[in-house]
Amino acid sequence: MIDAFAKAYLHNNLRDVRAAMLWKLEGLTEYDARRPLTATGTNLLGLVKHLSNTEARYFGDVFGRPFPERLPWWGDDDFEPFADMWATADEPRADIVDRYRRVCEHSDATITALDIDAPGHVPWWPRPDVKLFNVMIHVLSETSRHAGLTSCASSWTELSARKQRTRSCKRSTRSSGQSTAPGSSKQPGAPIQLARVSRRLQGLRRRAHGAPTELDVTDGLPSAEARHRDELGVRPTSPNKTNKTVGEQCTNVVRGER
Repeated sequence: MIDAFAKAYLHNNLRDVRAAMLWKLEGLTEYDARRPLTATGTNLLGLVKHLSNTEARYFGDVFGRPFPERLPWWGDDDFEPFADMWATADEPRADIVDRYRRVCEHSDATITALDIDAPGHVPWWPRPDVKLFNVMIHVLSETSRHAGLTSCASSWTELSARKQRTRSCKRSTRSSGQSTAPGSSKQPGAPIQLARVSRRLQGLRRRAHGAPTELDVTDGLPSAEARHRDELGVRPTSPNKTNKTVGEQCTNVVRGER
């Protein structure tokens, strides 16, 4: 009874992590599903290809139940090492996903037909004689590891796409002269900012000629203006401390000098 429970427990976990693997691909664009994520070119669709090969070998050839479709493997003339870790441009996403589902069905049939202690042979392992239990643990671990990588990669991809959308929205807003936050009157648009910069320059000219400081560039402006003033490098000064010409002050602003 414990053997049946262990096999069912491992099998259910394997089904769950397979579903999670495919779920992470849902909603991704072709670019995001195929973009290289490592220096070796691994992409998300490539991980699905790799898991197809993995299950086809471990639940197929290892137990004398080969998967009916041919998949390149070590020793084959057309095999390229680690080529199953990325999807090429001429491989449709639907073909890769459908093949993975077919491989999983074949694996499920093997698991259902065999006892958990059924013998198998993995010639590329140091201890090649195995049981179904060993292979189930190995495939579950490998699929979980790749599903975790897929989760991290898809989250990073989503974050990158969100940042790109934000940058595009800001560029569009600036070019149209609208406020940076639609519907908010607290965020000044480009024309308003230009007008306030113009008033600051007028204030610089007045102070340079000894005009009263009641018209200081920060007078009557909201606190946000103080932040804009700091970004420009402008500091309010009293008349007796203003020794630089307007040109010198503007040059210092451009250079970032105080």
